[in-house]
Amino acid sequence: MLPRRHEGGLADLLVFALVLLAGCASAPKAHTAASVERALPPAVATAPVSGDSEGAGIEAVRVHRTAHGHMLDFRYRVTDPERAKALLKRGTVAYLVHEPTGAKLGVPNMPKVGNLRQSTMEPEKGRVYFMIFSANGLAVNPGDKVDIVFGKYRFDHLTVQ
Repeated sequence: MLPRRHEGGLADLLVFALVLLAGCASAPKAHTAASVERALPPAVATAPVSGDSEGAGIEAVRVHRTAHGHMLDFRYRVTDPERAKALLKRGTVAYLVHEPTGAKLGVPNMPKVGNLRQSTMEPEKGRVYFMIFSANGLAVNPGDKVDIVFGKYRFDHLTVQ
């Protein structure tokens, strides 16, 4: 007995088209400022900002991409330990604003290690501290301008390296 030959032509084409459309519909979507902001905790999305970097007790050193562009590393130096003490407390709200899109990027909280930032009750003058921001799939490129909001202070127009 010979095997039957499959003659589905139109039915096979229809099934292929449906599978192709289902694959396109489930493809990852581009992140917008609104979708990135929804991923932030409510305290970060609504944190008030009243001042600038003057009097913060810290100075921005640099912002650069890390983790293959999925995170941004903000480095800052303590210039006045007494003023910086309030910023380096664990509960101080911090986020990064990507100027081209307006997206607010928060500090990730990892289950085993906690927030990806340094905190201390006794900051040291001249020491450089770090804070990591999650890009949440947003393409932040070298040369982009960002603002860092750290407590009630704001560091404007920093260039990503």
